[in-house]
Amino acid sequence: MRPQPDFIHEFVPGSSERTLLLLHGTGGNERDLIPLGRELDPNAALLSPRGKVLENGMPRFFRRLAEGVFDLEDLKYRTHELADFVTAAAQHYGFASDNVVAVGYSNGANIAASMLLLLPEILSATILFRAMVPLVPETQPNLSAVRVWIGAGTYDPIIPTAETKRLAELLRGAGADVTMRYFQGKPDHQIESLLLDRWSPRAMSGEEISREELMRLFEAARWAPSSFNAQQWRALYARRGTEHWQTFFDLLVDANKVWAKNAAVLVVFISRKFFDHNDEPSVTHSYDAGAAWENFALQGFHQGLVVHGMEGFDYERARKELRIPDEFQVEAMAAVGKPGRKEWLPEKLQARESPNDRRKLSDSIFEGPFRSR
Repeated sequence: MRPQPDFIHEFVPGSSERTLLLLHGTGGNERDLIPLGRELDPNAALLSPRGKVLENGMPRFFRRLAEGVFDLEDLKYRTHELADFVTAAAQHYGFASDNVVAVGYSNGANIAASMLLLLPEILSATILFRAMVPLVPETQPNLSAVRVWIGAGTYDPIIPTAETKRLAELLRGAGADVTMRYFQGKPDHQIESLLLDRWSPRAMSGEEISREELMRLFEAARWAPSSFNAQQWRALYARRGTEHWQTFFDLLVDANKVWAKNAAVLVVFISRKFFDHNDEPSVTHSYDAGAAWENFALQGFHQGLVVHGMEGFDYERARKELRIPDEFQVEAMAAVGKPGRKEWLPEKLQARESPNDRRKLSDSIFEGPFRSR
């Protein structure tokens, strides 16, 4: 006798060998993603279970303790439970168990990611909408044969882009072929996605970054444009756990210390106020340092790192403690690290942990003389 699948579910037969496992978000049901499944693959069979866990009457696939904080023991149990359901359904309906593609939204995407990390043999590929890192497995799975597509929003108030990148990094580290796509905020005019997607999170994990990773950021800064190619900018830095870390950290105001304590690197940017070749004043030294900083920040974002600039530190103390000569201007500091969960931030900062919009372009540019708005 074939085992009976024990989730409330819908099954729609298909004409191909592929089966889409459709996993709804919180408050959804077994019918919600059927139209999406048909849109994604008109020929695939569709298997769509309803989550067994109820949160205020709304179905979910596993328990959570708070927004973005998962009950890990329940998550592991429910992941195995769902995997058993897929295996039973394959036997019951006769579809190929080695060609199941999970399509998950939010809570459904998170349990699909959990299945990849804990039971990788169940899924051949995944499509994840608004997913987070569900857990970090004790043993890294082999996902070298698995393709993963992740869709996220640049201005998602629940899942910051840093969290999406952390998930992608975890899956890539296990060998998965990961493609990421962002639903972007709408610019007034079309621009490159790197410029639009970059933002300044604060949540960092406290993990170290390698010297090679860090040097790539400084290398990007090196290629910034500058007046007469004078490259007036300089950067002083300290890595977590080194003799200089505490000196740099103590420069920060308390409001920045509460989150920058989890950075891997702290950087102080300075610029020389005079040209090296003739010692004449350089009017654009700060402007040129800003160009180097932007390259630094963009490269960090491209590498999946958190890069957050700051003016909240003691400028005079920085000059004294770091022995910065008078001919240099202290410009700004930056914290660099690997992405962390926003729940690790103080509550007030959690509410701000999302990309910001920009004012209208017409408020910033003028053809001809300056005009007040």
